[in-house]
Amino acid sequence: MPNAQIGNPLNRSLRESVPGGGGAWKLLYFMSFVFFVFLLTYVGLTFGYKNFLMARIDTVSHDIEALAATNPAPGKQDEFLAFQSQLISLKGILDKRQSPLKVLTLLETHTNADVYYTNFSLSVPERRLEVQGVAPSYDVLAGQLQAYGAMKEVQRYEVGNARVKEGGKVSFSAILYMDPSAILL
Repeated sequence: MPNAQIGNPLNRSLRESVPGGGGAWKLLYFMSFVFFVFLLTYVGLTFGYKNFLMARIDTVSHDIEALAATNPAPGKQDEFLAFQSQLISLKGILDKRQSPLKVLTLLETHTNADVYYTNFSLSVPERRLEVQGVAPSYDVLAGQLQAYGAMKEVQRYEVGNARVKEGGKVSFSAILYMDPSAILL
């Protein structure tokens, strides 16, 4: 029988050489590289970016001083303040006012898909909505008039000036007298 050694496995692993040795040198090279990168970053920020920022601060400071040295005419400042006050007042008025989009949405939802409007006029004090439009035929116009009559926001309506245009389309105008709740502005 060949000479077999039965021994401690720990002793055997200590006797075998470790492949790729020199781990300490590899760590030293890596740490030197990291140090060199940090050193270059520090030098770049200290001598490059810091000088750039200081020059930019000086330029902006000079611009501010030049702007402060210019003295606008006293009348111009008063005019500007008066204009600003007017704008603030106008914004307050417009914020309190309701949009007429309610009437437009109402008209859009009750309009036949084949009918289109060429003119639109809203008179709030009279609660009157005047529309002019075009329908492909008198049948479609009649359907549109029924839709006007079915609207609960319309108290009454008048149709005038319905006539056939070139191409067989019907041009019409209508006045819708709206319920006060539909035109609250």
